[in-house]
Amino acid sequence: SSMFDIASCGKQFTAMAIMLLAEQGKLNYSDNVKKYIPDFPYENITIENLLTHTSGLYDYMELLKKHWDKSRFATNYDVIALLKIHKPKLRFLPGTNFLYSNTGYVILSVIIETVAGESFSVFLNNNIFQPLKMKHSRVYNTRRSKNEKIENYAYGYLQASDLKKYKLPPNVDVVLPDSVPEYQHVIYMDAITGDGNLNTSASDIILWEKALQENKLISENTLSKAYSKYKLVTGEETNYGYGVFLQGGNKTEEIVYHTGGWPGYFSIILRFKDHQKTIAILSNNSYDNFLRIADDIAVILLEQTTSK
Repeated sequence: SSMFDIASCGKQFTAMAIMLLAEQGKLNYSDNVKKYIPDFPYENITIENLLTHTSGLYDYMELLKKHWDKSRFATNYDVIALLKIHKPKLRFLPGTNFLYSNTGYVILSVIIETVAGESFSVFLNNNIFQPLKMKHSRVYNTRRSKNEKIENYAYGYLQASDLKKYKLPPNVDVVLPDSVPEYQHVIYMDAITGDGNLNTSASDIILWEKALQENKLISENTLSKAYSKYKLVTGEETNYGYGVFLQGGNKTEEIVYHTGGWPGYFSIILRFKDHQKTIAILSNNSYDNFLRIADDIAVILLEQTTSK
């Protein structure tokens, strides 16, 4: 029941919120962002561009590092305000290329709030976590910004052995990233939602995976669309759907997955579609070789499955 920050693995929950609103007829994937944020400073970016990382938007983290007052907590609306003020050039025309974009998911969170008429946190709780009885899951963007403490929270630690250059006190084995100047973005970016700041537990991921397999939240057709590789305007396929990376197909094992990394945390949710098996690893330390661990588990898991 321990709750871990799953960082970018949380993007699949943001995507699910968009898909729920689409099935309710409250938005369309082809809608222009300007429909919901009229003064958005870029043309011809759609909700689907945001979902699939094909918007070309500038990295908001770099924008905050350059222009934000680090003594204040930034929100999603502050990110949009900075985009309007500085209007950094798009990396490419929407739909013409793929570039992983946290900015896109920050904007999706704002669209969800605008359409639903409630906070991103409340919407996910009412429409995903409560219906699935995910009692150890929530958007946790109030840890530092509002000093809110929650039970069974796994604080994320950095290993001091990896941080000698930061001149930590002697005889310290682990440290919170808050105390390391180079990681101060974990403080002033703490209130932002959509691209991260979602916490869940191992037991709740079981419920989440079961709900996806049984189409408890959205239809099979909608989930199939989410698990389809997005095609650029050139016709070239990307390796991303709605909130998830995609690999395989064409007579090879289809894999749906995402990783998440934030100072003190690492996570991976790796789903084998054909076998309906999932590997999830949630960590609250800075060890960075979990992909190897996931691969090793996958070998054992698939060998057991095929031998039955």
